[in-house]
Amino acid sequence: MDALYLSGQVDVPTEFLQRLDQYRAVAQAGGSPVPFSFGGIEFGLAPHGWGRYRFCLSHESGLIGITTSKLLPPVRIQPRAEYLHGLGAESTIDAFRTAIDRELGWPSLSVSRIDLFADFQGWDVGSDDPEEFVTRAKQLTVRSDRGKRTGLEFGRRSTGSITGRIYDKSTEILHSGKTWWYDVWGERHAEGQPVWRVEFEYGRGFLRELSLDPPEDVLEGAGDLWAYATEDWLSHRTPTADQTRSRRPVSDTWKAVQQASLRSDAIGLNRALERKKEATLEGLLPVLRGCFTSASAQWGADGMVEALDRFGSYLHSWETATGHTIEGEIATKRRNGRWGL
Repeated sequence: MDALYLSGQVDVPTEFLQRLDQYRAVAQAGGSPVPFSFGGIEFGLAPHGWGRYRFCLSHESGLIGITTSKLLPPVRIQPRAEYLHGLGAESTIDAFRTAIDRELGWPSLSVSRIDLFADFQGWDVGSDDPEEFVTRAKQLTVRSDRGKRTGLEFGRRSTGSITGRIYDKSTEILHSGKTWWYDVWGERHAEGQPVWRVEFEYGRGFLRELSLDPPEDVLEGAGDLWAYATEDWLSHRTPTADQTRSRRPVSDTWKAVQQASLRSDAIGLNRALERKKEATLEGLLPVLRGCFTSASAQWGADGMVEALDRFGSYLHSWETATGHTIEGEIATKRRNGRWGL
């Protein structure tokens, strides 16, 4: 499971909404999130809303949206992927439900979207003819990067039903920096071989048709959802002389997709978050090195020691001119990190 969107029915007291309004006004005045205690946890209350939800609470574990609209569920929840894979889906749901219960009372939760996936090596989807797929989707989109096919997308998310995606996860990791996926794959990953992901997104409308609503029922029915998507909704066929693709035999590769285990292995939250931090630093270091060397050249510094000394003097002048301190900036960044910002 790579995504899980929840909505919650719960009574939201007027006093709580008034407190949200007061803190949001402070956030808007300062142009940045402010600390907001929710269920005993410090979130960041954004100066803006989240879609149609007026209030957006952000934490490294995910987002909580709250609205006063009678046309929407009062609470919206979107856990971050690192928490789903670090803690497991059940524990992540329990953590959000507990926080809401402490603040507002026990919520009745429903699933508005769930993404299920399986990752494979040894299958080069980029060389397959898209016409070899048989699908009930009305749209097929081919994704490519510099002439190389990187994925296929079946259906449209806007339908609120079901969509399918097959894409090069290895290439996506290079762009996103989500190297913690190597921990998820563990010993099953063969280095040097591309990983292709088969993923299906099930929307609220589709889940309701199957009478799947509470998260417990949806998680229990994950195997059935995967079976429907890979057996009835989408399949890959072996080319034959038969012009009717639906009569062609299912390829051996797709049979492996159909039989994929959806067993969820939680890799540990600290491990997932540590990998995320490492990836962030890996992305920052080239930028930091480039900026530092450019500034050093402007200062006429001959080496690192002299450049660091000039850099320290520059920072001191900046603190004096702005009235801000480096310690304060660091504290703000660390706090924002806890809020997932």
